[in-house]
Amino acid sequence: MYVCYQNTGLNTLLKRISVRACLGHNMAVQTFVDSFVVAAGDSEGTTYARSGYGFSPKACIVWSSSRTESTDTTDGTLSLRYSIGFGSSTTRMGSVIWRANDNVTTTFTRMHIDDDKVAGFPLNQQTRLAINSLDSDGITFIVSAVGTAGRVFVWAVGGDSITNAEAGIFTTPTATGNWTLNNVDNFQPDIAFFLLAGTNSVDTSVNNSLQGFGYAISTTKRGRVTLLQQSAVSTSNNERNSVTSECIARGADASPTHRNDFVSFNSSPGGVTLNQLESTTAQKGVYLMIKGGDWNAGTVQTRTDTNDIAVTGLASQPSGIFFFGHGKSLSLLADTGEDHAMLSVGAASSPSNRGCLGYSDENGLTTTEITTGVEFDEVYMSFDLADGIEALMDLKSIESTGFTCVMDDVETLLAADVHWISVGPAAAGQPTVKRFGGVPYMAINRGVW
Repeated sequence: MYVCYQNTGLNTLLKRISVRACLGHNMAVQTFVDSFVVAAGDSEGTTYARSGYGFSPKACIVWSSSRTESTDTTDGTLSLRYSIGFGSSTTRMGSVIWRANDNVTTTFTRMHIDDDKVAGFPLNQQTRLAINSLDSDGITFIVSAVGTAGRVFVWAVGGDSITNAEAGIFTTPTATGNWTLNNVDNFQPDIAFFLLAGTNSVDTSVNNSLQGFGYAISTTKRGRVTLLQQSAVSTSNNERNSVTSECIARGADASPTHRNDFVSFNSSPGGVTLNQLESTTAQKGVYLMIKGGDWNAGTVQTRTDTNDIAVTGLASQPSGIFFFGHGKSLSLLADTGEDHAMLSVGAASSPSNRGCLGYSDENGLTTTEITTGVEFDEVYMSFDLADGIEALMDLKSIESTGFTCVMDDVETLLAADVHWISVGPAAAGQPTVKRFGGVPYMAINRGVW
């Protein structure tokens, strides 16, 4: 609820008190998980008008793969085609796209980074997807290059509390130490998401699949995953790494590189300061900075039983939760790769609106073995390296100060650590300046009475 104090500008006396009750998710922050298939051979300019979100999105995270089924499916029949992208407008987008061929005796992996697309399905021809418009009830996407089919997931974020959102491209520095990444719109973010690719060229395919995904909220709330899939070798060389001590890095042979930690969010100029811990070569990345809302983050551990996995103590009820993981416990060392490339990316706005995409690429084989999967009723998935599911985790409920997950398919041996990022309305007591009949007032969130 909000207590709204109107100030006429003539004096500071209390003139009006109005109470707004919010049922269900607080309208100050709204999220929605969407999924659809882009058809093979769509002509350039084909649009996909997605609706039913219930709000006008201000930012989105988009992830995609070559799976096109409309039901839960996991197997080893497909080569890998995967992408993750960010978008905040029709001109502010970026994505990292990568591929790896299944069932070949010489590995074939590629990757590239786009500065004007949010998704892609790389094959001999490359389907690309961009934002055509942010609508009052969803997003319209447009096909900007023709190629193969693919499955797209979208986590859209909006609401009155989200005051700024911006996606863009950055280049890492050529020296270690602190460096600043400024946004164009000059605002101090509350969260930043990052993608990093193993290239310094935009929209150019390069050998090897080297990437990373991460986020930062504060010096104690950050995390990232890195992946390596080496090309043109007779024995597959695939690695992964996941930590909560850094906010971005990218995969590399034997050791993640371009490792960066969070230092601060900045107000003027607006942006973020990072500390590059190693590497002196420039690489391209994608950022998404958002101001507004109550952002929180951490990790949950999957289980070998079906007992609840509870996250408690949040300042507000989550309006949405984003999940990602690499299929095992957190890495003991931030600079040492571990066998197999594996990734799961999922999100939820409620126990009935969620989904995830994942894959694994096994290490040390003379014939490559790739498993891909899609789940419409889970938020996390991992694989058993035999073309099957190892574990599935679902969102069971969202509470006033947290959320609860549960295993739909339990771990057979060891628990895995899964990163989560939640967003809800601004914490109680945080003021928001609004207008009522042209007159400014201050709306103070007093929580639920």
